Amino acid sequence: AAAKWPEHLAGMTLGSLVRRIRDGSLEVKHLPDRKAQLDAIDFDWGNPVKFLDIPFDKAMCAMFAYYLIRGDMFVYEDFVMLDEDPWPKALAGFELGKAVFRIRELQNFFEAYHPEKVTMLRMVEFIWFPEIALPLDPSKPEATVEDKYVVGLGHPLYHINMVPLGVIERIEA
Repeated sequence: AAAKWPEHLAGMTLGSLVRRIRDGSLEVKHLPDRKAQLDAIDFDWGNPVKFLDIPFDKAMCAMFAYYLIRGDMFVYEDFVMLDEDPWPKALAGFELGKAVFRIRELQNFFEAYHPEKVTMLRMVEFIWFPEIALPLDPSKPEATVEDKYVVGLGHPLYHINMVPLGVIERIEA
């Protein structure tokens, strides 16, 4: 006879939980004891390239609380969630400043692999600092300011040698 699932687990979206464990949203692989428990059952951790090294769901809860209490996302790098009202007790001691700094460093990573999380960050008016963002692929040279300008606006000298529209047709006529 097949084993029956515990009643309290009925309706649990296991696939969603596994995806969140694999991408680092849930604080599992970040903690050695939890990681060891899943390693013991040969858990498939998925693509390591897409793994977030900060527990995003916990960080998002802390950022939401910070945003509601302080009204912005200008979090100092050394800010730690307080163990007093109005701060959430469950997040007391969480190093939010370090998490926010790391998210800012991973801007390119978030935009490439986790656009749904970028949308969540926009909801709390998260501020990116592109000058501290790490390159997606550290082995490739970083784009210069000029490269970024050309990609965004086009080359500034592009129009100099362009023949105005209709001139060639008038010459040929």
